[in-house]
Amino acid sequence: MLATFFETTNVSSSEVVITQVITSCGCTVANLPSQPWHIAPGAGGRINATVNLAGKFGTVIKTLTVISSAGNKVLTIKAEVPQPAPQDPEMAARIRNQEASKVDRLAVFKNDCAQCH
Repeated sequence: MLATFFETTNVSSSEVVITQVITSCGCTVANLPSQPWHIAPGAGGRINATVNLAGKFGTVIKTLTVISSAGNKVLTIKAEVPQPAPQDPEMAARIRNQEASKVDRLAVFKNDCAQCH
């Protein structure tokens, strides 16, 4: 689980109302102090976000779209998740096949699989 936050400040001369935050997928959750969130001029606060990283590795990019009376704003979360160490031989083979397919999409089928496929 990755927990992060975005600091916000209302730099305008009028109140801004954030009505909702839409996340890019179900593994990302955003939390506002209140909903709708009324932010006076000069005031601010945090938008907290969590991303469930289970089963993910490599570069993970998620977005939060903030819907407000001042317009919409897209916030981006980018995380580098290390590849897990294989815990069994089947997983190790799967990871090798995934890496090989990045270079040559048909590489996985060239050895044992070529007999049937």
